[in-house]
Amino acid sequence: MKMKFNWGTGIALFYIAFVLFWVGNLIFSATIPINLVEEDYYAQEIKFQDKIEMQKNTQKLKEQPILQYADNAFLIKLPSEFKRGDIKGDLHFYRPSDSKLDKVYPLALTAANSQVFDVSTLKEGVWKAKLSWESGEKAYYHETMFRK
Repeated sequence: MKMKFNWGTGIALFYIAFVLFWVGNLIFSATIPINLVEEDYYAQEIKFQDKIEMQKNTQKLKEQPILQYADNAFLIKLPSEFKRGDIKGDLHFYRPSDSKLDKVYPLALTAANSQVFDVSTLKEGVWKAKLSWESGEKAYYHETMFRK
């Protein structure tokens, strides 16, 4: 017995499959978490020029700050031209893939203008260390990427 193909049924099946595909795609997309690069990225964008000026101040220094990762420890060393008691700032460990993992530590420098941070609690992966500090009337900024 030979069956005839019904064009109306074929078109209806195509539209049903099409709608099911898009409903499934919508449900799948709704379950994926959306991580913003920064929670307050609009405010940070407005302050972007300030950050550029801070980076220029850092580049003008006689010696550059050292930011170094090794064996679950992160070392920062500021140039010797700064007086320890005159420095205020923080070190921000920024995780590009998940901002909930970010950590910020205040600077508490030794007499040698250095500080070691224990980063054993940071998850494995790519991190950006953002160092910002003020000394006198000037603000400074330096950053580096590292893989833990």
